[in-house]
Amino acid sequence: MIPLASTHQRNPNNLRGKAWRYLFGFIHVSVCCLILRLSLPLPDECRFQSYFECPATFCLALYMSFNSSELNSLSTSSALEAAKRERRHSRKLRTLLKKVHVFKHNHLIYKTCFGAIHVKTATWFVGFNALIVICTALFYCIFTSQEQRRPKLKLYAIPVTAMAVCLMFLFVGMIQRKPKHLYPFIALQVVTAFATAITMGMISISVACNTKYILRHLVDVTVAETQYKRSALVLLSILGSTLFLQLWYLRSVCNCFRYFTDIERFKQLKEQGLYT
Repeated sequence: MIPLASTHQRNPNNLRGKAWRYLFGFIHVSVCCLILRLSLPLPDECRFQSYFECPATFCLALYMSFNSSELNSLSTSSALEAAKRERRHSRKLRTLLKKVHVFKHNHLIYKTCFGAIHVKTATWFVGFNALIVICTALFYCIFTSQEQRRPKLKLYAIPVTAMAVCLMFLFVGMIQRKPKHLYPFIALQVVTAFATAITMGMISISVACNTKYILRHLVDVTVAETQYKRSALVLLSILGSTLFLQLWYLRSVCNCFRYFTDIERFKQLKEQGLYT
């Protein structure tokens, strides 16, 4: 039988001790969840906390549900109030578990451009933009080599064809939602961004050292000597814009890769019975 509040004398030391015990219990459960997240090789519920918006009170709710006997002892007003409190805690726990079981496709981590565009839409834009660039470069190499009788330009069709193959893998991966098919395009973007950065460094060194040897291979030879620096600055601005776009392309495709990977992991955990 639970004593009434009027006949029960509360001990401040007891209440303070129980408060410290709950605080240490919460810290203990949080540290255990963090250790499990860092140590387990396969993703579990803790790994999806940031993706599925699990609040920090989830650990506290679990800890208090494990100590339901202590909760019953703390109810000092009446049995009806204790039953209401127990139902309230169970309702909160069910709500928190429901949040874990739903995959957030529109989570902020799966968006780009300050949360305005989903990474899947951005990757489709990247793919179609790269397709236009590859087709333009391929037609330029073919028709220019025939008109100017420069057969060396046909050799540029080899890297353009390799880019087209990487782009084909990107489209297949986007249609079938297979993250491994995005690897070739990610590798292509890393290589092209690295080459663009090296080219910008060479042009900057050439301008700083007043060397015309590198610029003669990058800028038209008909340009006068006094206009080399101006042409180099224009070329640097174009390459800088290209590098910025390539880095954004790389970031969008990598985030789309993570989006598809998280979907696969969530489905695997659901098949294993961890998510219902």
